[in-house]
Amino acid sequence: MTVSLVSTILYVIDIAAEVYIFILFARVLCSWIRVNPFSKVYQFIFSMTEPLLLPIRRLMPKTMMLDFSPMILMILIIAVQRLLRVLVYTIF
Repeated sequence: MTVSLVSTILYVIDIAAEVYIFILFARVLCSWIRVNPFSKVYQFIFSMTEPLLLPIRRLMPKTMMLDFSPMILMILIIAVQRLLRVLVYTIF
């Protein structure tokens, strides 16, 4: 394949990971400040992040009212992003 196709695939992977991490960070900020849970923005952020955060929360032990699931999800996203980069390089 051409170099431009590989760079495009890697660019899409990187942008998708960065956008999701940004949305996840917005979810963390919303939990720290008082946000209307019925607003459209919060509902969007919640609907985008909760499907991946919920299974992580179920696996984690309860720790002093701190939720480490967003941090674990960020680490997992970065790990998957790097794994996909390696796979794209080896396939193409």
